[in-house]
Amino acid sequence: MTVMDNLKESFLTQFEGIDSPIATQPQFSSVFSEAWTMLMTQPLPHNKLEEWRYTNFSEVWKQDFFQTASQDIEAARLALPAFSKLPNMNILVCLNGQFVQELSCLHADVRACLQIKPMREAIHTETDLFKQHKQLNTLPLAINAVYLQDGLCMRVMKTLPKGAILCFLNIIDATAQNIMVQPRHLWHFAANTQAVLLEKTITLGENHSLLNQVSEIRAEQNTFIQHAIIQDDKEKSSQITSTHIHLEKSANYHHTTLTFNGLCVRNDLYVRLSERCEAFMNGLYVTKGRTLVDNHTVADHAEPNAQSNELYKGILNGHSTGIFNGKIFVREDAQKTNAYQNNRNIMLSPTAQIYTKPQLEIWADDVKCSHGTTTGALDTEPMFYLKARGIPEDKARALLLNAFAYDVLERVPSEPLKVLLQGFLAEKLGMDLD
Repeated sequence: MTVMDNLKESFLTQFEGIDSPIATQPQFSSVFSEAWTMLMTQPLPHNKLEEWRYTNFSEVWKQDFFQTASQDIEAARLALPAFSKLPNMNILVCLNGQFVQELSCLHADVRACLQIKPMREAIHTETDLFKQHKQLNTLPLAINAVYLQDGLCMRVMKTLPKGAILCFLNIIDATAQNIMVQPRHLWHFAANTQAVLLEKTITLGENHSLLNQVSEIRAEQNTFIQHAIIQDDKEKSSQITSTHIHLEKSANYHHTTLTFNGLCVRNDLYVRLSERCEAFMNGLYVTKGRTLVDNHTVADHAEPNAQSNELYKGILNGHSTGIFNGKIFVREDAQKTNAYQNNRNIMLSPTAQIYTKPQLEIWADDVKCSHGTTTGALDTEPMFYLKARGIPEDKARALLLNAFAYDVLERVPSEPLKVLLQGFLAEKLGMDLD
């Protein structure tokens, strides 16, 4: 057996005796069988696989993880972030992969717009949604399908009140032991609805943790969705997030991922665009230490007259590693497509690394598509200019880096969400917003 075979065998033994909620459901037998076959025949992701060439998860795979742990409700309550108390914030909490009603809080006007069920319950009652979502093209997705714990099945029936933010918190308690959590979310947006979503993971304790999360979103016609993810966890915390978006005719989707801290972070974002859809895919990673962040994106233009616009920027320091692999895929029938992609990076340390690979695959002839990438050090001329006017070097650097990151956050349409994200960035850059 190879080293990876041994590592996989050791990794999978950690889940022996854990029951999958879909394993006993006849309507999902084919899904479970497909996931199980993939789990048995494919290796754990490693550097010899093209899609994981620069993404070294070996330190994660060799850990002894547990998938069950006691739920310390009070410790989780104390860990709720300060922004959870904002008057426009509505909180839904998963603790160690399990939805916890006791820690969640929805205002009455927001609750009236939603139908929410824990995933374990929804599997029995919302089979029409599950039949639309069967993505199993990667091993992390298969692991999640076989060993998923809980998550949220949500139907957005009406537009959320103006200014309201719906926040999903993953709280992971790694105080006593290494822990792996595997929530799965299904979110369905009815036609003509609008919503602002925010996700964040918080880890308690100093042991290793791994979040293997799958989120599947279906947006019906004329929807307008804003979706932001903040990744700012501990140095032994890792994440694999697989986010699949299906946009129906004239839907509009804005996605923003901010990554700051963690051990290994892998984000797979797939957006399928139907006719006259718009998708804005934005990301900002500001890393230091030995943090690794890998953003893999696909803008799949399946029908004509759609537009995607993608901007990912990185600020890398220390021994951190950034990977960007973005693909624009234009199918044969997707004429009149406009698709743009750009990745730009600033290296603050000679030991930081960046690997960037923009891609175009175009099968239609009447399209406008472009991509590009740049990497370099912080420009010394404006730094000199600011220092010459009495601005300390650390403040001058923070100003320049904030200016570099500005246009990523400026693309966020919701003003309350934009202000919140700008506050996170300012804190990381050591800026005073007052």
